[in-house]
Amino acid sequence: MSDNVFDFVRASGLYDVQITFLTPFPGTPLYQRFQKSDRLLVERAWNRCTLFDINFQPDTLTVAELRSGFEALARRLYHPDFVRERSRRFLQSFRAARTQERRAA
Repeated sequence: MSDNVFDFVRASGLYDVQITFLTPFPGTPLYQRFQKSDRLLVERAWNRCTLFDINFQPDTLTVAELRSGFEALARRLYHPDFVRERSRRFLQSFRAARTQERRAA
């Protein structure tokens, strides 16, 4: 899964990236779905709704595996070399767009 996200970020040319955990906020359909399927770890835990806490049992992973995969993805996405690569691509596309605007004017 983390390879898919990383590959998407690389292919899309995104400049800025923020990753978070899926968060079942109380009162939402997602919360209700997890509650009905007994996948909430702690009910009505607003303090666990930070986007960086895991408050549900994943389908195919343990919570520890999900956290480990998230941390590995974060290390790859925010590695200085990859940040520089994204910045360089952004600047190239920005400059190209400005050049096109000038030509069109």
